[in-house]
Amino acid sequence: MHKMNPCNAYSIAAATGLPRETVRRKIVRLVDMGWIVRNDSGHLYITEGALEQFGALLSSRALGELLETADRLRTLLEEQPG
Repeated sequence: MHKMNPCNAYSIAAATGLPRETVRRKIVRLVDMGWIVRNDSGHLYITEGALEQFGALLSSRALGELLETADRLRTLLEEQPG
């Protein structure tokens, strides 16, 4: 399995379009679950346990397709009135 680059809450919020507070809460939950860790500089890393659980998905073509579908759904939902 290749090592994934770190990210931070701001970059996750920017990439997903989610509010930073929502991202922050989700990060706290993922840290509590042991799926990500935060270093002293605030960078987030996926843990070995998460890679064992989800590694095949994270390195597969399916992840790109899943993210693309999520983006399309988000756009459609934003276009809905009221």
